[in-house]
Amino acid sequence: CRLIQSKYKMLLSGTPLENSVRDLWSLFDFLLPGLLGREKDFLNTYNAEQANFASLVARIKPFILRRGKSSVDAQLPDKQEQIIYFNLNEEQKALYAAILDNARQVNASTGNKIKILAAITRLRQVCCFPQLLPNLESGQENTPSAKMDLLKEVILEAIGSGRRILLFSQFTKALKLIRQWLEEENIDFQYLDGQTKKRQDKVDQFNEGEMPIFLISLKAGGTGLNLTGADTVIHFDLWWNPMIEDQATDRAHRI
Repeated sequence: CRLIQSKYKMLLSGTPLENSVRDLWSLFDFLLPGLLGREKDFLNTYNAEQANFASLVARIKPFILRRGKSSVDAQLPDKQEQIIYFNLNEEQKALYAAILDNARQVNASTGNKIKILAAITRLRQVCCFPQLLPNLESGQENTPSAKMDLLKEVILEAIGSGRRILLFSQFTKALKLIRQWLEEENIDFQYLDGQTKKRQDKVDQFNEGEMPIFLISLKAGGTGLNLTGADTVIHFDLWWNPMIEDQATDRAHRI
């Protein structure tokens, strides 16, 4: 793209930047080469934990025209967000403590970042469903989930109030466990993950129908779908990048 010769250059993005400041540097290296300096220097400056991002915003702001949803449709209601807390049950606490203790020992002995990230993922899995963990010991596959108990209450209350729900999770196995409960309760639903064929048919059936809940893999359905038939979004587990969650929520909160 940088080889293109033209009198004017423009970039159009339909979504916020998702990944890192490296994306921003790459875009501006095409648009206005040199504005953000050399890539190595730029990343050293703005990847630090205490980086002065206000100075970066001030530098690029004159070159950005941004139109938010509120300027297009004043009738779109604001998002109302709520974080719901819960306590792990005793079995989950024991598993969590064991994984955490092992992770601390690994960190102390090797400092291996990959192993630390893997341990954090396992801790997240324990909080969702212990059944998501690999290599469970005998009997642990039946460990109950306090988060699932709370989710059942939230879903039933929302359906009872006439709400229609998008439920996202990064773990497809978690979605399948939730799906199993919905089937047991005879609650109608749609389901979409990376293996789903004819995605648009699923979307149309949900938007045009009356089924109260749509289970969606965050990676497979977090972008590119219009699901305005829903008025409630549940993130069963938090993703590493809040922007990804916002994009998923905006499958419903859109014009």
